[in-house]
Formats: sequence, C-alpha cells, structure tokens
Amino acid sequence: MSQRIILDTGVLVAYFRKSDRFHQWAVTQWRQVDLPVFTCDAVISEACFLFRDLPHIQRAIVELIEGNVIKIAFNLQEESGNIRVLMGRYESVPMSFADACLVRMAEPIAKTRLNSICRENNSIDLSTKKLVKYRNAIGQDIMKVAIDRYIEVTPDVRGGKPRIAGRRITIADVAIAYLRLGQTLEEVAAEYDLTLAEVYAAMSFYYDNKVAIDESIQVSEAFADSLRPMYPSLLQEKIYDHA
Repeated sequence: MSQRIILDTGVLVAYFRKSDRFHQWAVTQWRQVDLPVFTCDAVISEACFLFRDLPHIQRAIVELIEGNVIKIAFNLQEESGNIRVLMGRYESVPMSFADACLVRMAEPIAKTRLNSICRENNSIDLSTKKLVKYRNAIGQDIMKVAIDRYIEVTPDVRGGKPRIAGRRITIADVAIAYLRLGQTLEEVAAEYDLTLAEVYAAMSFYYDNKVAIDESIQVSEAFADSLRPMYPSLLQEKIYDHA
C-alpha cells in the first residue's frame, strides 16, 4: 500500500520558486511520490499569497488541483473543533492554522507522510510520531528551517559570531536587547529594523546555544572593559584639556 502524502506550503513554494534553496529537492520529491498528494485550503491560500505578485504561478497551482495532482481533502466545518484544540494545545510553539489542519488530516490515517521541509530526509512519518509531541515532530523542524533561513555564520563578519542573515546584527545583540534591556521582541525588531520572524529565529538559536553565546558575551564585555582605561570618554578628554 502506497503512502498518502500530505503536502505543506513550504514544499509547494519550493517547487515553483527556482531560487528557493529547496527547489531541487522539491522537484525530486514530486517525481518520486504517488499522485495525487493531499492538502488543505489553508496551504493553497498561503502559497497563493506568497506568489501574489506572480499570477501565472497562482494559476498553475489551481491547475494542479483541477488536474487532481493535488486534492483538497479537508473539511474545516467538520474539523473546526479539533483545529481549535490543536492550536490551543500547542500555542507555545506556536502552531499555525495551516499546520493544525495538516496535522488533523494526518491523525486519522495510519499510513501517512507529511511532505515538509524538515530534518535530513525532509519528511516526517506522522504515523510513527503519532503526533504526541508536535513540538518535537513538527514545530522544531519548522523552526530549524527558519533558523537555517535567518541565521548565518561567516568568519569574516562580526568575528564569525552567529548573526541575522545578510546583516551585521548578532544573536547576542538581539538577546541582550531582549533579556537585559527588557525590550519586547516587537521593540527589538523595530530598533534593528528586523522582521519578527528574524527576531524569533534569533532567540530560538540563542536558547539552543545559550552557554556558548553567553560565554561569548562575557568575553566581549571583558575585552571592552580592559580597553576603557586606554580610551577615555570624550567628556573625560574635554575635562582634561580644560584642566
């Protein structure tokens, strides 16, 4: 018996967006799976929104549905209560509406695979995981993709410290603003001109690597303290000059 493949937004977007880092993998997956694949309205809505400036891709997605390559196999009216419970149970992850729909689609089916961008083999056997720990089975994998997308480490920028991709803002900068200065995540995002997704990815990375990053902060602060006697402040210099 072949697996029933449930499709999430990330795979659909990666398939159509050639610049996506997972594009080749998504193309390979489409060639290997048994059709049709199954999804929900929320996934299609998310994908079409992400391609809102590319109407030809939006049409192509709808054509896949028309051709029964993709089947919408979810009744939100019937499952609304289960969706509410799922989103409430995993609010701390958090679980998005689309993810809740996908998980609910997989729950009643014994031989199901959620085709998602995650882990090394890029899929999760939901029948094995039994959806007992959504954070471990799905939530962390989604966050892993977010971290891969938003965090980078390059030796020649900021001393090789992990930072926001494409920016000089380190994870330590974000953590200090949030944990020491008491700023909200929204305020951190505004101050550094970041998206909330970048800030959440930064803090997730910080907590996963807390000991190493805290040690790095301490080393930087100790180095800065050692330099202060050698470089007096401008106010001190002015006082000295007029003494």
